[in-house]
Amino acid sequence: MADPTVAAEFFPARADIVLPPGVVGPESFSFNVNAFVVRRGSDIALVDTLMRPDHVDIILRALEHAGAGFADITHIVLTHHHPDHSGGLETIMQRCPRAHILCGAGDIDALRSATGILADAVTSGDTVLGLDVVPTPGHTPGHLCLFDEYSSTMLLGDVAGNIGALQRTPARFTENEPEAEATLRALAERDFANALPSHGDPLYGGAAESLRRLVSDPRTP
Repeated sequence: MADPTVAAEFFPARADIVLPPGVVGPESFSFNVNAFVVRRGSDIALVDTLMRPDHVDIILRALEHAGAGFADITHIVLTHHHPDHSGGLETIMQRCPRAHILCGAGDIDALRSATGILADAVTSGDTVLGLDVVPTPGHTPGHLCLFDEYSSTMLLGDVAGNIGALQRTPARFTENEPEAEATLRALAERDFANALPSHGDPLYGGAAESLRRLVSDPRTP
């Protein structure tokens, strides 16, 4: 069992994605997405799996930076079911078939429909490698964040992104916008120093305060 008194280390795996016209709108759409290899001592987990089968190589490089390989992964946690976070799951499972697949209960059916893979549900009170599971519904019904108390680091998933500046997830990609806004405000009331969003750059120091500043501004369309 992972020792929660040992700080978790986070190794990002970032993919740059370009969607052609017609996928999410009339114009092409470019964005980046982060998965994270988590190391605590000798234990390894993977949070999200990027979008395409060939993104497995990006995750392999993050594993190598962590001094690990696919065989070392014991848990794969999906922050939510959207394809830029779960599309690589089947390919990665071929490399680590004994890994335990986890996600929020509200996303289990959608994840299974998209990938053919049945995950087990985690919720508030559960831990994965010493990371606290923080249910954060709205972007999807089962969206979740993960929190490392020792390093005061929150993995934000798609609760908010940090692309040039901290910002809300676009409404067109959010399944329940009022619930997502309530979740964002509730998360901002927690106390954490650092945040690792799934889109954009990490925030080191004052991350919760940055969220509080974000929610103090009215949402723009």
